[in-house]
Amino acid sequence: MRFLLDTFDGNVELALAGYNAGEGAVMKYGYQVPPYSETRDTCGVIGTRYALMRDPNTAQSANRLTSQQLAALKNKEAVPLKIYERSVYAIRLADGRLQLISQ
Repeated sequence: MRFLLDTFDGNVELALAGYNAGEGAVMKYGYQVPPYSETRDTCGVIGTRYALMRDPNTAQSANRLTSQQLAALKNKEAVPLKIYERSVYAIRLADGRLQLISQ
């Protein structure tokens, strides 16, 4: 996801679309969510959940949100996270397997 967020300048919706359909598909359709129903559904559901998690006040009243409020959350501009992100590295072991290490 970090690669996709960097590729699409922090745009969460495009990063989700790239994760689902591939970053090439997002680029092919002019840096828009590709017109694939699965990708559009995934971006809508995950994007809404992500927006709810980012704003605790909204999350508390999530059951009372109207479709207009959910649409407004979806269109909210992406802001970089201000939390610590671990770095993850892959190393190759002597037997050829990869091992992930976080710092």
